[in-house]
Amino acid sequence: MCGFVGRIMLTLPPALPVEHAAPALHRRGPDGWRTWRSACARVELLHARLAIVDRDERAMQPFISPDGRNVLAFNGEIYNYLDLRQRMGGHEFTTDSDTEVLLAGLARHGLGFLGEVRGMASGVWVDLARERVHVFRDPVGKKPLLLWSDLDGSILFGSSLRALQAVRSAPGEVRELALREVLAQGYIEPPHGLFAGVLHAEPGTVRTFDFDGRLVEERRISPAGPILELPDDADADSGLRYLLEQAVSRRLENNPAPAALFSGGIDSTVVAMIAERQARARGARLQVYSLRSFIPGTNDEPHAREAARRLGLDIEWVSLPYRHVADRLLRAIDGLDEPLAMISFFHLWELVRAVGSRSRVLLTGDGGDEVFCGYGAPDDWLRKPHDGAAGPTVGMEPPAWFGGWARRCVSGDLFGHGFQKVDRASAEQGVEIRCPLLDFDLIAHARSLPQERLFRGGRTKAPLKDQFAGWPARFTDRRKVGMTYNLRWQWLLGNFDGLREGIDPLLVERVAGWLPASLRRAPAGWAATDVLRHFQAAYALLVLSRVLANLGVSCAASVREAA
Repeated sequence: MCGFVGRIMLTLPPALPVEHAAPALHRRGPDGWRTWRSACARVELLHARLAIVDRDERAMQPFISPDGRNVLAFNGEIYNYLDLRQRMGGHEFTTDSDTEVLLAGLARHGLGFLGEVRGMASGVWVDLARERVHVFRDPVGKKPLLLWSDLDGSILFGSSLRALQAVRSAPGEVRELALREVLAQGYIEPPHGLFAGVLHAEPGTVRTFDFDGRLVEERRISPAGPILELPDDADADSGLRYLLEQAVSRRLENNPAPAALFSGGIDSTVVAMIAERQARARGARLQVYSLRSFIPGTNDEPHAREAARRLGLDIEWVSLPYRHVADRLLRAIDGLDEPLAMISFFHLWELVRAVGSRSRVLLTGDGGDEVFCGYGAPDDWLRKPHDGAAGPTVGMEPPAWFGGWARRCVSGDLFGHGFQKVDRASAEQGVEIRCPLLDFDLIAHARSLPQERLFRGGRTKAPLKDQFAGWPARFTDRRKVGMTYNLRWQWLLGNFDGLREGIDPLLVERVAGWLPASLRRAPAGWAATDVLRHFQAAYALLVLSRVLANLGVSCAASVREAA
Protein backbone atom coordinates (compact mmCIF):
# COMPACT_ATOMS: atom_id res chain seq x y z
CA MET A 1 0.00 0.00 0.00
CA CYS A 2 1.49 3.29 -1.15
CA GLY A 3 5.06 3.81 -2.16
CA PHE A 4 7.54 6.64 -2.27
CA VAL A 5 11.02 7.49 -3.47
CA GLY A 6 13.23 10.40 -2.55
CA ARG A 7 16.64 11.84 -3.30
CA ILE A 8 19.11 14.32 -1.84
CA MET A 9 21.07 15.48 -4.87
CA LEU A 10 24.69 16.53 -4.98
CA THR A 11 24.77 17.14 -8.75
CA LEU A 12 22.26 19.41 -10.49
CA PRO A 13 20.38 18.86 -12.63
CA PRO A 14 19.91 15.11 -12.16
CA ALA A 15 20.38 12.80 -15.12
CA LEU A 16 16.98 11.21 -14.40
CA PRO A 17 14.15 13.17 -12.73
CA VAL A 18 12.27 11.56 -9.86
CA GLU A 19 9.20 11.19 -12.11
CA HIS A 20 10.98 8.25 -13.74
CA ALA A 21 10.13 6.18 -10.64
CA ALA A 22 6.36 6.60 -11.05
CA PRO A 23 5.78 3.47 -13.22
CA ALA A 24 7.73 1.33 -10.75
CA LEU A 25 5.42 2.49 -7.93
CA HIS A 26 2.12 2.38 -9.77
CA ARG A 27 1.01 -1.00 -8.41
CA ARG A 28 1.75 0.09 -4.84
CA GLY A 29 -0.05 3.37 -5.36
CA PRO A 30 -2.70 3.05 -8.08
CA ASP A 31 -4.76 6.06 -6.90
CA GLY A 32 -2.42 8.75 -8.22
CA TRP A 33 1.04 10.18 -7.66
CA ARG A 34 2.59 13.54 -6.93
CA THR A 35 6.07 15.06 -6.69
CA TRP A 36 7.66 17.77 -4.57
CA ARG A 37 10.98 19.61 -4.81
CA SER A 38 12.67 21.97 -2.39
CA ALA A 39 13.25 25.54 -3.52
CA CYS A 40 16.99 24.84 -3.75
CA ALA A 41 16.20 21.74 -5.87
CA ARG A 42 18.45 19.61 -3.65
CA VAL A 43 15.65 17.41 -2.26
CA GLU A 44 12.88 15.80 -4.29
CA LEU A 45 10.14 13.32 -3.42
CA LEU A 46 7.59 11.27 -5.30
CA HIS A 47 4.68 9.50 -3.61
CA ALA A 48 2.26 7.01 -5.20
CA ARG A 49 -1.00 6.69 -3.30
CA LEU A 50 -3.29 3.86 -2.23
CA ALA A 51 -6.12 5.83 -0.64
CA ILE A 52 -7.47 4.02 2.43
CA VAL A 53 -7.95 6.44 5.36
CA ASP A 54 -8.87 9.66 3.53
CA ARG A 55 -9.63 9.53 -0.19
CA ASP A 56 -9.85 13.34 -0.47
CA GLU A 57 -7.35 14.84 -2.92
CA ARG A 58 -6.19 17.23 -0.20
CA ALA A 59 -4.69 14.27 1.68
CA MET A 60 -2.32 13.38 -1.14
CA GLN A 61 1.38 13.15 -0.44
CA PRO A 62 3.99 14.52 -0.33
CA PHE A 63 1.98 16.45 2.26
CA ILE A 64 3.04 20.03 2.97
CA SER A 65 2.31 21.79 6.27
CA PRO A 66 0.19 24.99 6.10
CA ASP A 67 3.24 27.15 6.86
CA GLY A 68 5.25 25.44 4.11
CA ARG A 69 8.08 24.54 6.49
CA ASN A 70 7.56 20.75 6.67
CA VAL A 71 6.94 18.00 4.10
CA LEU A 72 6.07 14.32 4.65
CA ALA A 73 5.87 11.24 2.45
CA PHE A 74 5.32 7.84 4.01
CA ASN A 75 4.19 4.31 3.31
CA GLY A 76 1.89 2.64 5.83
CA GLU A 77 -0.93 3.36 8.23
CA ILE A 78 -1.12 5.15 11.60
CA TYR A 79 -3.69 3.21 13.61
CA ASN A 80 -3.92 5.56 16.62
CA TYR A 81 -4.04 8.77 14.60
CA LEU A 82 -7.49 9.74 15.91
CA ASP A 83 -6.23 9.59 19.50
CA LEU A 84 -3.10 11.56 18.56
CA ARG A 85 -5.22 14.12 16.75
CA GLN A 86 -7.45 14.60 19.78
CA ARG A 87 -4.42 15.18 21.99
CA MET A 88 -3.06 17.83 19.62
CA GLY A 89 -5.31 20.62 20.83
CA GLY A 90 -5.14 23.94 19.04
CA HIS A 91 -4.07 22.55 15.68
CA GLU A 92 -6.52 23.20 12.84
CA PHE A 93 -6.66 20.15 10.60
CA THR A 94 -7.79 20.46 7.00
CA THR A 95 -8.14 16.74 6.20
CA ASP A 96 -9.24 13.52 7.92
CA SER A 97 -5.97 11.78 7.09
CA ASP A 98 -3.41 10.10 9.31
CA THR A 99 -0.75 11.80 7.17
CA GLU A 100 -1.65 15.28 8.38
CA VAL A 101 -1.67 14.12 12.01
CA LEU A 102 1.77 12.52 11.65
CA LEU A 103 3.27 15.62 10.04
CA ALA A 104 1.68 17.97 12.59
CA GLY A 105 3.07 15.88 15.44
CA LEU A 106 6.56 15.83 13.94
CA ALA A 107 6.51 19.59 13.31
CA ARG A 108 5.36 20.30 16.88
CA HIS A 109 7.28 17.69 18.89
CA GLY A 110 10.14 16.58 16.66
CA LEU A 111 11.32 13.01 16.13
CA GLY A 112 10.32 12.04 19.68
CA PHE A 113 6.73 12.05 18.41
CA LEU A 114 7.45 8.82 16.53
CA GLY A 115 7.52 7.06 19.90
CA GLU A 116 3.81 7.90 20.33
CA VAL A 117 2.82 6.53 16.95
CA ARG A 118 1.30 3.06 16.67
CA GLY A 119 1.07 1.60 13.22
CA MET A 120 3.25 0.65 10.28
CA ALA A 121 5.20 3.52 8.80
CA SER A 122 8.31 4.00 6.70
CA GLY A 123 8.84 7.49 5.43
CA VAL A 124 10.68 10.78 5.14
CA TRP A 125 10.12 14.07 6.94
CA VAL A 126 11.77 17.14 5.39
CA ASP A 127 12.30 20.01 7.85
CA LEU A 128 12.91 22.96 5.52
CA ALA A 129 13.69 25.48 8.26
CA ARG A 130 16.59 23.39 9.57
CA GLU A 131 17.43 21.86 6.19
CA ARG A 132 17.18 18.32 7.51
CA VAL A 133 15.87 15.15 5.87
CA HIS A 134 14.75 12.50 8.38
CA VAL A 135 14.30 9.00 6.94
CA PHE A 136 12.51 6.71 9.41
CA ARG A 137 11.06 3.23 9.93
CA ASP A 138 8.73 2.28 12.78
CA PRO A 139 9.99 -0.10 15.52
CA VAL A 140 8.26 -3.19 14.11
CA GLY A 141 9.30 -2.46 10.54
CA LYS A 142 6.66 -4.15 8.38
CA LYS A 143 6.81 -1.60 5.56
CA PRO A 144 9.94 -1.50 3.35
CA LEU A 145 12.55 1.23 3.41
CA LEU A 146 15.72 1.02 1.30
CA LEU A 147 18.70 3.36 1.12
CA TRP A 148 21.25 3.58 -1.67
CA SER A 149 23.88 6.05 -2.85
CA ASP A 150 24.33 7.19 -6.43
CA LEU A 151 27.75 7.39 -8.07
CA ASP A 152 28.13 11.07 -7.18
CA GLY A 153 27.19 10.44 -3.54
CA SER A 154 23.55 11.53 -3.86
CA ILE A 155 21.32 9.75 -1.33
CA LEU A 156 18.40 7.66 -2.58
CA PHE A 157 15.68 6.22 -0.33
CA GLY A 158 12.26 4.69 -0.83
CA SER A 159 9.90 1.72 -0.79
CA SER A 160 11.15 -0.19 -3.79
CA LEU A 161 14.50 -1.15 -5.27
CA ARG A 162 12.98 -0.97 -8.74
CA ALA A 163 11.95 2.64 -8.10
CA LEU A 164 15.42 3.57 -6.86
CA GLN A 165 16.98 1.85 -9.86
CA ALA A 166 14.73 3.95 -12.12
CA VAL A 167 16.30 7.24 -10.98
CA ARG A 168 19.88 6.11 -10.35
CA SER A 169 22.47 7.22 -12.90
CA ALA A 170 23.98 3.72 -13.21
CA PRO A 171 22.62 0.19 -12.82
CA GLY A 172 23.28 -1.76 -9.66
CA GLU A 173 26.03 -4.30 -9.20
CA VAL A 174 24.76 -7.67 -7.98
CA ARG A 175 26.37 -9.03 -4.83
CA GLU A 176 27.65 -12.58 -5.20
CA LEU A 177 26.80 -13.30 -1.57
CA ALA A 178 23.20 -12.27 -2.20
CA LEU A 179 22.88 -14.92 -4.93
CA ARG A 180 24.33 -17.56 -2.63
CA GLU A 181 21.94 -16.62 0.18
CA VAL A 182 18.88 -16.87 -2.07
CA LEU A 183 19.97 -20.32 -3.24
CA ALA A 184 20.76 -21.47 0.30
CA GLN A 185 17.86 -20.03 2.30
CA GLY A 186 15.45 -18.41 -0.14
CA TYR A 187 16.12 -14.76 0.77
CA ILE A 188 18.88 -12.20 1.20
CA GLU A 189 20.35 -11.81 4.66
CA PRO A 190 19.28 -8.44 6.10
CA PRO A 191 20.08 -5.63 6.24
CA HIS A 192 21.95 -5.90 2.91
CA GLY A 193 20.19 -5.86 -0.45
CA LEU A 194 20.64 -7.48 -3.84
CA PHE A 195 22.90 -4.71 -5.12
CA ALA A 196 26.15 -3.52 -3.58
CA GLY A 197 25.49 -0.55 -1.31
CA VAL A 198 21.76 -1.16 -0.88
CA LEU A 199 20.65 -1.30 2.76
CA HIS A 200 17.26 -2.09 4.26
CA ALA A 201 16.76 0.37 7.13
CA GLU A 202 16.39 -1.53 10.38
CA PRO A 203 13.15 -1.27 12.39
CA GLY A 204 12.95 1.68 14.76
CA THR A 205 15.76 3.68 13.15
CA VAL A 206 15.95 7.29 11.97
CA ARG A 207 18.72 8.61 9.73
CA THR A 208 19.03 12.39 9.48
CA PHE A 209 20.80 14.00 6.51
CA ASP A 210 21.50 17.62 5.68
CA PHE A 211 20.76 19.07 2.26
CA ASP A 212 24.33 18.25 1.18
CA GLY A 213 23.69 14.55 1.75
CA ARG A 214 25.80 14.28 4.90
CA LEU A 215 24.59 11.90 7.58
CA VAL A 216 24.37 14.11 10.67
CA GLU A 217 22.60 11.80 13.13
CA GLU A 218 21.36 8.25 13.62
CA ARG A 219 18.92 7.48 16.40
CA ARG A 220 16.45 4.86 17.54
CA ILE A 221 12.77 5.46 18.10
CA SER A 222 11.95 4.90 21.78
CA PRO A 223 8.27 4.09 22.23
CA ALA A 224 6.70 4.15 25.65
CA GLY A 225 5.59 0.70 26.78
CA PRO A 226 1.92 -0.27 26.71
CA ILE A 227 -0.22 1.49 29.30
CA LEU A 228 -2.73 -0.96 30.77
CA GLU A 229 -5.58 0.57 32.78
CA LEU A 230 -6.92 -2.57 34.44
CA PRO A 231 -8.97 -3.01 37.62
CA ASP A 232 -7.07 -3.96 40.77
CA ASP A 233 -8.65 -7.41 40.87
CA ALA A 234 -7.73 -8.22 37.23
CA ASP A 235 -6.17 -11.64 36.70
CA ALA A 236 -2.72 -12.17 35.22
CA ASP A 237 -4.06 -12.67 31.68
CA SER A 238 -6.26 -9.56 31.56
CA GLY A 239 -3.42 -7.45 30.13
CA LEU A 240 -2.99 -9.82 27.20
CA ARG A 241 -6.73 -9.91 26.48
CA TYR A 242 -6.87 -6.10 26.62
CA LEU A 243 -3.96 -5.75 24.18
CA LEU A 244 -5.37 -8.36 21.78
CA GLU A 245 -8.67 -6.49 21.71
CA GLN A 246 -6.86 -3.16 21.24
CA ALA A 247 -4.67 -4.50 18.44
CA VAL A 248 -7.67 -5.73 16.46
CA SER A 249 -9.75 -2.63 17.22
CA ARG A 250 -6.99 -0.38 15.87
CA ARG A 251 -7.04 -2.28 12.59
CA LEU A 252 -10.80 -2.09 12.21
CA GLU A 253 -10.67 1.71 12.05
CA ASN A 254 -11.44 2.98 8.55
CA ASN A 255 -12.44 -0.57 7.66
CA PRO A 256 -16.23 -0.56 7.09
CA ALA A 257 -16.29 -3.99 5.38
CA PRO A 258 -13.75 -6.00 7.41
CA ALA A 259 -12.24 -9.09 5.82
CA ALA A 260 -9.59 -11.58 6.89
CA LEU A 261 -7.44 -14.34 5.48
CA PHE A 262 -8.36 -17.43 7.45
CA SER A 263 -6.37 -20.65 7.56
CA GLY A 264 -8.02 -22.19 10.61
CA GLY A 265 -4.73 -22.05 12.50
CA ILE A 266 -4.44 -20.61 16.00
CA ASP A 267 -3.23 -17.18 14.86
CA SER A 268 -5.78 -16.42 12.15
CA THR A 269 -8.59 -17.89 14.26
CA VAL A 270 -7.89 -15.75 17.33
CA VAL A 271 -7.78 -12.65 15.10
CA ALA A 272 -11.04 -13.65 13.42
CA MET A 273 -12.69 -14.43 16.76
CA ILE A 274 -11.96 -10.95 18.12
CA ALA A 275 -12.61 -9.15 14.82
CA GLU A 276 -16.00 -10.82 14.33
CA ARG A 277 -17.10 -9.82 17.82
CA GLN A 278 -15.97 -6.23 17.36
CA ALA A 279 -17.37 -5.99 13.85
CA ARG A 280 -20.81 -7.09 15.06
CA ALA A 281 -20.68 -4.42 17.75
CA ARG A 282 -20.07 -1.89 14.98
CA GLY A 283 -22.97 -3.22 12.90
CA ALA A 284 -20.77 -5.04 10.37
CA ARG A 285 -19.86 -8.62 9.55
CA LEU A 286 -16.44 -10.14 9.08
CA GLN A 287 -15.87 -11.92 5.77
CA VAL A 288 -13.15 -14.57 5.78
CA TYR A 289 -11.30 -16.13 2.86
CA SER A 290 -9.36 -19.36 2.84
CA LEU A 291 -7.25 -21.26 0.35
CA ARG A 292 -8.71 -24.63 -0.57
CA SER A 293 -6.24 -27.48 -0.21
CA PHE A 294 -4.71 -29.06 -3.31
CA ILE A 295 -6.23 -32.33 -2.05
CA PRO A 296 -9.66 -31.33 -0.64
CA GLY A 297 -10.15 -31.96 3.05
CA THR A 298 -6.44 -32.16 3.91
CA ASN A 299 -4.02 -29.88 5.78
CA ASP A 300 -5.87 -27.30 7.91
CA GLU A 301 -9.05 -27.21 5.83
CA PRO A 302 -11.13 -29.32 8.31
CA HIS A 303 -9.97 -27.13 11.19
CA ALA A 304 -10.88 -23.98 9.26
CA ARG A 305 -14.38 -25.35 8.74
CA GLU A 306 -14.72 -26.20 12.44
CA ALA A 307 -13.44 -22.79 13.54
CA ALA A 308 -15.78 -20.97 11.15
CA ARG A 309 -18.73 -22.98 12.45
CA ARG A 310 -17.89 -22.17 16.07
CA LEU A 311 -17.47 -18.47 15.28
CA GLY A 312 -20.53 -18.21 13.03
CA LEU A 313 -18.47 -17.25 9.99
CA ASP A 314 -19.03 -18.09 6.36
CA ILE A 315 -15.81 -19.00 4.58
CA GLU A 316 -15.38 -18.05 0.96
CA TRP A 317 -13.05 -20.69 -0.42
CA VAL A 318 -10.46 -19.80 -3.03
CA SER A 319 -9.36 -22.60 -5.36
CA LEU A 320 -6.25 -22.00 -7.40
CA PRO A 321 -6.47 -23.23 -10.99
CA TYR A 322 -4.32 -26.23 -11.84
CA ARG A 323 -3.39 -25.08 -15.32
CA HIS A 324 -0.84 -22.47 -16.49
CA VAL A 325 1.15 -22.68 -13.27
CA ALA A 326 4.24 -21.08 -14.81
CA ASP A 327 2.34 -18.07 -16.17
CA ARG A 328 0.71 -17.38 -12.81
CA LEU A 329 3.95 -17.89 -10.93
CA LEU A 330 5.85 -15.47 -13.17
CA ARG A 331 3.17 -12.83 -12.60
CA ALA A 332 3.66 -13.28 -8.86
CA ILE A 333 7.45 -13.06 -9.13
CA ASP A 334 6.99 -9.83 -11.09
CA GLY A 335 5.66 -8.36 -7.83
CA LEU A 336 9.14 -8.73 -6.32
CA ASP A 337 11.97 -6.27 -6.76
CA GLU A 338 14.43 -8.38 -4.79
CA PRO A 339 14.53 -12.19 -5.01
CA LEU A 340 12.38 -14.07 -2.49
CA ALA A 341 12.36 -17.80 -3.16
CA MET A 342 9.88 -18.73 -0.42
CA ILE A 343 7.15 -20.85 -2.01
CA SER A 344 4.61 -19.54 0.50
CA PHE A 345 4.85 -16.16 -1.28
CA PHE A 346 3.16 -17.62 -4.35
CA HIS A 347 0.07 -18.94 -2.63
CA LEU A 348 -0.31 -15.72 -0.61
CA TRP A 349 -0.02 -13.70 -3.82
CA GLU A 350 -2.68 -15.84 -5.48
CA LEU A 351 -5.00 -15.60 -2.49
CA VAL A 352 -4.70 -11.82 -2.34
CA ARG A 353 -5.16 -11.61 -6.12
CA ALA A 354 -8.38 -13.60 -5.85
CA VAL A 355 -9.94 -11.54 -3.04
CA GLY A 356 -8.31 -8.13 -3.45
CA SER A 357 -10.98 -6.89 -5.82
CA ARG A 358 -13.54 -7.40 -3.04
CA SER A 359 -11.59 -5.88 -0.16
CA ARG A 360 -8.62 -3.50 -0.21
CA VAL A 361 -7.95 -4.17 3.50
CA LEU A 362 -7.33 -7.67 4.88
CA LEU A 363 -6.59 -8.84 8.42
CA THR A 364 -4.20 -11.77 8.92
CA GLY A 365 -2.66 -13.74 11.77
CA ASP A 366 0.93 -13.11 10.64
CA GLY A 367 3.43 -12.77 13.45
CA GLY A 368 1.72 -15.01 16.00
CA ASP A 369 4.42 -17.67 15.90
CA GLU A 370 7.23 -15.16 16.31
CA VAL A 371 5.55 -13.11 19.04
CA PHE A 372 4.15 -16.02 21.07
CA CYS A 373 6.80 -18.68 20.36
CA GLY A 374 4.81 -21.00 18.13
CA TYR A 375 7.45 -22.87 16.15
CA GLY A 376 9.08 -26.13 17.23
CA ALA A 377 8.98 -27.20 20.88
CA PRO A 378 9.43 -25.14 24.08
CA ASP A 379 12.95 -26.47 24.54
CA ASP A 380 13.91 -25.16 21.08
CA TRP A 381 13.21 -21.58 22.21
CA LEU A 382 15.43 -21.99 25.25
CA ARG A 383 18.37 -24.04 24.03
CA LYS A 384 18.45 -24.58 20.26
CA PRO A 385 21.60 -22.91 18.85
CA HIS A 386 22.10 -20.82 15.73
CA ASP A 387 25.51 -20.17 14.22
CA GLY A 388 24.86 -16.89 12.44
CA ALA A 389 23.79 -13.43 13.58
CA ALA A 390 20.30 -12.99 14.97
CA GLY A 391 19.47 -10.08 12.67
CA PRO A 392 17.70 -6.73 13.19
CA THR A 393 15.49 -6.30 16.25
CA VAL A 394 11.77 -6.37 15.47
CA GLY A 395 9.62 -4.50 17.99
CA MET A 396 11.43 -5.29 21.24
CA GLU A 397 14.63 -7.05 22.19
CA PRO A 398 13.99 -10.75 22.91
CA PRO A 399 14.25 -11.81 26.56
CA ALA A 400 17.61 -12.96 27.89
CA TRP A 401 16.48 -16.57 28.15
CA PHE A 402 15.91 -16.89 24.37
CA GLY A 403 18.38 -19.23 22.68
CA GLY A 404 20.21 -18.46 19.45
CA TRP A 405 17.65 -20.13 17.18
CA ALA A 406 14.81 -18.32 18.94
CA ARG A 407 16.48 -14.94 18.47
CA ARG A 408 16.93 -15.69 14.80
CA CYS A 409 13.24 -16.63 14.38
CA VAL A 410 11.93 -13.38 15.84
CA SER A 411 14.43 -11.08 14.15
CA GLY A 412 16.36 -11.97 11.00
CA ASP A 413 13.84 -14.48 9.66
CA LEU A 414 10.80 -12.28 10.30
CA PHE A 415 12.47 -9.15 8.97
CA GLY A 416 14.33 -10.88 6.15
CA HIS A 417 11.49 -12.76 4.49
CA GLY A 418 8.28 -12.64 6.56
CA PHE A 419 7.69 -8.92 6.13
CA GLN A 420 8.81 -8.93 2.51
CA LYS A 421 6.44 -11.76 1.65
CA VAL A 422 3.39 -10.04 3.13
CA ASP A 423 4.25 -6.59 1.79
CA ARG A 424 4.96 -7.65 -1.78
CA ALA A 425 1.99 -10.03 -2.03
CA SER A 426 -0.39 -7.27 -0.91
CA ALA A 427 1.01 -3.82 -1.69
CA GLU A 428 2.05 -4.76 -5.22
CA GLN A 429 -1.60 -5.66 -5.83
CA GLY A 430 -3.05 -2.47 -4.35
CA VAL A 431 -4.16 -4.16 -1.11
CA GLU A 432 -3.34 -3.34 2.51
CA ILE A 433 -2.71 -6.21 4.94
CA ARG A 434 -3.06 -5.43 8.64
CA CYS A 435 -1.50 -7.80 11.20
CA PRO A 436 -2.89 -7.34 14.74
CA LEU A 437 -0.44 -9.84 16.27
CA LEU A 438 2.42 -7.59 15.12
CA ASP A 439 1.11 -4.63 17.11
CA PHE A 440 4.01 -2.98 18.95
CA ASP A 441 2.26 -2.88 22.33
CA LEU A 442 1.33 -6.55 22.03
CA ILE A 443 4.92 -7.49 21.13
CA ALA A 444 6.25 -5.47 24.09
CA HIS A 445 3.87 -7.27 26.46
CA ALA A 446 4.70 -10.71 25.03
CA ARG A 447 8.43 -10.07 25.43
CA SER A 448 7.84 -9.32 29.12
CA LEU A 449 6.11 -12.64 29.82
CA PRO A 450 8.09 -15.29 31.69
CA GLN A 451 8.85 -18.51 29.88
CA GLU A 452 6.53 -20.36 32.25
CA ARG A 453 3.62 -18.32 30.93
CA LEU A 454 4.54 -18.64 27.26
CA PHE A 455 4.89 -22.41 27.57
CA ARG A 456 2.23 -23.10 30.20
CA GLY A 457 1.25 -26.73 30.18
CA GLY A 458 4.27 -27.63 28.05
CA ARG A 459 2.66 -26.04 24.98
CA THR A 460 4.06 -23.51 22.54
CA LYS A 461 1.98 -20.37 22.01
CA ALA A 462 0.10 -21.03 25.25
CA PRO A 463 -1.16 -17.41 25.74
CA LEU A 464 -2.99 -17.52 22.41
CA LYS A 465 -4.26 -21.07 22.85
CA ASP A 466 -5.73 -20.06 26.21
CA GLN A 467 -8.09 -17.70 24.37
CA PHE A 468 -10.03 -20.76 23.16
CA ALA A 469 -11.76 -21.70 26.40
CA GLY A 470 -14.05 -24.69 25.80
CA TRP A 471 -12.56 -25.58 22.42
CA PRO A 472 -11.34 -29.18 22.03
CA ALA A 473 -7.67 -30.08 22.34
CA ARG A 474 -7.76 -31.54 18.82
CA PHE A 475 -8.06 -27.94 17.60
CA THR A 476 -5.77 -26.07 20.00
CA ASP A 477 -2.97 -28.61 20.39
CA ARG A 478 -2.63 -30.05 16.91
CA ARG A 479 0.48 -30.00 14.79
CA LYS A 480 1.05 -26.72 12.96
CA VAL A 481 0.27 -26.91 9.24
CA GLY A 482 -0.96 -23.50 8.10
CA MET A 483 -2.27 -22.42 4.72
CA THR A 484 -0.46 -25.00 2.59
CA TYR A 485 -0.37 -25.21 -1.18
CA ASN A 486 1.60 -28.06 -2.78
CA LEU A 487 3.17 -26.22 -5.70
CA ARG A 488 5.80 -28.89 -6.33
CA TRP A 489 3.29 -31.71 -6.80
CA GLN A 490 0.79 -29.65 -8.74
CA TRP A 491 3.46 -28.52 -11.18
CA LEU A 492 4.74 -32.08 -11.53
CA LEU A 493 1.37 -32.98 -13.10
CA GLY A 494 2.36 -30.70 -15.96
CA ASN A 495 5.93 -32.02 -16.14
CA PHE A 496 7.16 -28.66 -14.78
CA ASP A 497 6.31 -26.99 -18.08
CA GLY A 498 7.57 -23.42 -18.13
CA LEU A 499 10.01 -23.79 -15.25
CA ARG A 500 13.06 -24.77 -17.29
CA GLU A 501 12.23 -22.20 -19.96
CA GLY A 502 12.08 -19.41 -17.35
CA ILE A 503 15.57 -20.01 -15.98
CA ASP A 504 18.50 -18.15 -17.51
CA PRO A 505 21.20 -20.67 -18.57
CA LEU A 506 23.87 -18.00 -17.95
CA LEU A 507 22.73 -17.77 -14.34
CA VAL A 508 22.99 -21.54 -13.93
CA GLU A 509 26.47 -21.41 -15.39
CA ARG A 510 27.50 -18.62 -13.01
CA VAL A 511 26.23 -20.29 -9.81
CA ALA A 512 26.81 -23.93 -10.84
CA GLY A 513 29.27 -24.51 -8.02
CA TRP A 514 26.52 -23.95 -5.45
CA LEU A 515 23.95 -26.23 -7.13
CA PRO A 516 23.20 -29.96 -6.87
CA ALA A 517 25.11 -31.89 -9.54
CA SER A 518 22.01 -32.71 -11.60
CA LEU A 519 21.12 -29.00 -11.96
CA ARG A 520 24.54 -27.80 -13.11
CA ARG A 521 23.82 -28.33 -16.79
CA ALA A 522 21.56 -26.22 -18.98
CA PRO A 523 17.94 -26.21 -17.66
CA ALA A 524 16.59 -27.56 -20.97
CA GLY A 525 18.30 -30.86 -20.14
CA TRP A 526 16.83 -31.26 -16.66
CA ALA A 527 14.62 -34.30 -16.16
CA ALA A 528 11.40 -33.95 -14.18
CA THR A 529 12.91 -36.16 -11.48
CA ASP A 530 15.84 -33.74 -11.17
CA VAL A 531 13.46 -30.84 -10.59
CA LEU A 532 11.29 -32.83 -8.19
CA ARG A 533 14.29 -33.88 -6.10
CA HIS A 534 15.77 -30.37 -6.00
CA PHE A 535 12.64 -28.28 -6.38
CA GLN A 536 13.67 -25.52 -3.95
CA ALA A 537 16.92 -24.90 -5.84
CA ALA A 538 15.14 -24.89 -9.21
CA TYR A 539 12.50 -22.53 -7.85
CA ALA A 540 15.18 -20.19 -6.50
CA LEU A 541 16.86 -20.12 -9.93
CA LEU A 542 13.55 -19.22 -11.55
CA VAL A 543 12.98 -16.38 -9.08
CA LEU A 544 16.52 -15.06 -9.53
CA SER A 545 16.28 -15.22 -13.31
CA ARG A 546 13.01 -13.31 -13.43
CA VAL A 547 13.92 -10.66 -10.84
CA LEU A 548 17.30 -9.94 -12.44
CA ALA A 549 15.67 -9.67 -15.87
CA ASN A 550 13.04 -7.25 -14.52
CA LEU A 551 15.82 -5.11 -13.05
CA GLY A 552 17.63 -5.10 -16.38
CA VAL A 553 20.61 -7.05 -15.03
CA SER A 554 22.44 -9.37 -17.38
CA CYS A 555 23.73 -12.57 -15.84
CA ALA A 556 26.77 -12.18 -18.07
CA ALA A 557 27.67 -8.94 -16.27
CA SER A 558 30.16 -8.84 -13.45
CA VAL A 559 29.07 -9.82 -9.97
CA ARG A 560 30.75 -8.26 -6.98
CA GLU A 561 32.36 -10.92 -4.82
CA ALA A 562 32.39 -8.88 -1.62
CA ALA A 563 29.40 -8.73 0.69
